[in-house]
Amino acid sequence: MYQAIKMLIIAIGFPFSMWLMLETFAEGKITENEAVIIYGASLCVSVFLFLVFVIPNLRRKSVFFYEVSDCLVTCKNPGGENYEIEVGSISRILQTKRATGDMWVDDYIETSDGKSYAIPKSYDLNIHNVKKAIALANPSVEMENKVRY
Repeated sequence: MYQAIKMLIIAIGFPFSMWLMLETFAEGKITENEAVIIYGASLCVSVFLFLVFVIPNLRRKSVFFYEVSDCLVTCKNPGGENYEIEVGSISRILQTKRATGDMWVDDYIETSDGKSYAIPKSYDLNIHNVKKAIALANPSVEMENKVRY
């Protein structure tokens, strides 16, 4: 539900930002009729995108589930990766910083056979608690706790 509200705010804010840019940068070069047409078109596009992408996800009956037990790490993510990993096969948990220049850090569970699984950032999952639970279940897991920026 939080994601839908966020998308609604973006859908409303997009046409407003278009209007603000027209007012700021056009400096009277665009007539009032043209501005109304551009604003109306951007409003229609944003409402269309909201209806196409957000409403179907609101109607879908899906549940996010993430659990760390003594023997398994289970992830059932309706919008992403699903996995079940034996805690004994986890070799390390790594953090990587994206190369896009932002401060976003991704966390991965790496197994002894070399596969890696992303720890999802959605649904307010506390990654620190996930790491602590995995470390309690398997103390031999190598942890990377800090990423250098």
